[in-house]
Amino acid sequence: MDEFGRIMEFTRWFLETTSTRIERSRFGVACFNDEFRIRYNANVLFADRVAPATPQEVASELDRLLDGYEHRKIILSDDEGVRIAAGMRDLDYAADRVVSMVQRGEPDRAPQMDLVEEIDHAGRRRFLREVYLQEEWGRAPGVADALAEFPGWLERKIGARFFVQRIGGQLAGTCELYVHDGMAQVESVDTLEEFRGRGVARNLVLRAAAEGRAEGADLVFIEADADDWPQQLYERLGFAHVGAYRGFLKSPLGSPPVGAEPS
Repeated sequence: MDEFGRIMEFTRWFLETTSTRIERSRFGVACFNDEFRIRYNANVLFADRVAPATPQEVASELDRLLDGYEHRKIILSDDEGVRIAAGMRDLDYAADRVVSMVQRGEPDRAPQMDLVEEIDHAGRRRFLREVYLQEEWGRAPGVADALAEFPGWLERKIGARFFVQRIGGQLAGTCELYVHDGMAQVESVDTLEEFRGRGVARNLVLRAAAEGRAEGADLVFIEADADDWPQQLYERLGFAHVGAYRGFLKSPLGSPPVGAEPS
């Protein structure tokens, strides 16, 4: 199996393991977390294949599966996403394209990983809430509080690890690390706006990647919105594109960028 295939298997494992229930669909597997119904990527259809179904048929299946939820979300292959993209947009779905990037080379300059520390979920919950409140969608009632609690679920279910960097004693940025079956994912890289441009994300990503290697991972990856700037940073840190997939989302909160909550 190639690197991108392994990443997709990792993604399926992550969704299924962190769900409270799973339902088979004719298009794939629907994963639900009834503790965190507001989080889009915890309540989503992970599609194996939707062809030759029409966008209307895909949307109808999402309505069935996610009946009672405020959102609709599907993740599927890049090729199949292209095929149904126009039709899904006509049905008021927002589209995103996620690029998967594997660590292959050295960073363009050395990080300061000694500035990064590992903490538990409780130690950064308040910081996460502050991060989410900086986003318009995060200011909807109850959203920031619920989403700031979700990593605690990941800590209990899959042993997620959390890293932070402080500046002047204040938490400036954070990221998460998930390790499974020889793979490690660096995820949820967040820096408060006032601390951006000071190397925080660089230090966090490379420290988490090193910790993943130390746990035995031979493949370390990170994901980014194909239309957003972080992928350029990750390229400078030695990550290379290996594949992409698509997501379609209908939400009353709009469509947050990939890697941001609650998507």
